[in-house]
Amino acid sequence: MIANDEIGAILSSGFTFEMPIGTKQALQGNGNGEFNFFVTGGKRILDTHHIISTAGWRQPTDRAEESSVFYWSNHIDHQFFDRLYVFTEYNWYHWMTSGKGGVPGIEGGDLFNLGSTGVGGNNIVTGAFGLKYKPDQHCELGLCYEWPLSKRQDLMENRITADVILRY
Repeated sequence: MIANDEIGAILSSGFTFEMPIGTKQALQGNGNGEFNFFVTGGKRILDTHHIISTAGWRQPTDRAEESSVFYWSNHIDHQFFDRLYVFTEYNWYHWMTSGKGGVPGIEGGDLFNLGSTGVGGNNIVTGAFGLKYKPDQHCELGLCYEWPLSKRQDLMENRITADVILRY
């Protein structure tokens, strides 16, 4: 990780591994796991704006069971008062390879890897807007509405996401 507080910039990379745990009824547990390799950069602009961009690649260990996808997510926010942020986000998902199972021609976006056939080369673009409230340095509360901007949407019709972050 590289961070520079003077200019308000950060760059980080990493990976996660999703273990094949869960049931098929919950759209989980297929394959032998999935690696998610990513790089994230962020920049503070003036004292009230932030831009954050992440690019990543989700690569399954069993390519027959799950699909491979590249994604690029962008976040722009504006701070109001001392603790309230309004933001917008744009996300692009590009399926690089198909699996050999799942529902033909439909994938699970950023939530599920169905391993569907016929999705290699597909693209989905989404947009979102939301609010984040930070009552103190240990807590964040967020609410976001997201919808597809591209004609293709697969499982994404629209969604509301809520989050609570607690720091200790």
